[in-house]
Amino acid sequence: MQALGINVADSRADALDFEEEFGWTFPSIFDPDRNLAGQLGASYQPFYAVLDAEGNLIARSLTRGGAGWESLLDALDAPAS
Repeated sequence: MQALGINVADSRADALDFEEEFGWTFPSIFDPDRNLAGQLGASYQPFYAVLDAEGNLIARSLTRGGAGWESLLDALDAPAS
C-alpha cells in the first residue's frame, strides 16, 4: 500500500512546510484546480480514499474528519457486492 497526499488548498511551499513539520514522507500531488480530487469525489478535507494498483477507486470516506477515516475503514471491511 502507498499513501498519497493531494494538496488542493495550500501553495506548494506551504504544503511542503506542512509535510516537513509533521514528518510525512509519502508523495503528494499539487492539485489547485481540484481535477484529481474531483475525480475521486473529494469535496472536503481531509478526504481518504483507497485505490487499487490500476488506479480504480476501491473505497472512500463518506464524512469529514476522524469520522471519515472510520467510514473508510468500514467500507474496506464491508463484503464485496
